[in-house]
Amino acid sequence: MKRVSFGLMLVVTLLGAAACASGPSPSTPPTVDVTGNWVGTWMPTNPSFGSGAIQMTLQQAGAQFTGTIFMSGSFGGMFNGFTQGIVFGDRMRVMRPPNWVGDLLVQGNTMSGMIVSNGLPMSTVPAVGIPAGAPFGTAGPYSVVLRRR
Repeated sequence: MKRVSFGLMLVVTLLGAAACASGPSPSTPPTVDVTGNWVGTWMPTNPSFGSGAIQMTLQQAGAQFTGTIFMSGSFGGMFNGFTQGIVFGDRMRVMRPPNWVGDLLVQGNTMSGMIVSNGLPMSTVPAVGIPAGAPFGTAGPYSVVLRRR
């Protein structure tokens, strides 16, 4: 019992430390504007699930964004609908639909990062990725790269 408790405390402490050292916090004012049409590709960490296209049409107001997201590819029209999230520093965090979460780094007219599509929470996301070996489900997380049109 003591080993399990110590191990759990160690994991929580390490994840918390990684989150603190990973760049801007969600309370940081945005330094980028994600408004526009973005197109690109997605690929899961499990390559047997294929890959495909992703398109986002976003409107930003302050530190919030809303818009639409469409993913197609190996699973057909796997998602088409509303998206919402926050922008902080040079990052945007996808928070809706509720089963999609992820952080993307925005550099000029390019954004890249990871999206998890199985609904598991990402309360600590080091840098703009997901910790190696994290148990995020069968197909994901999805690596995405988009360019503004």
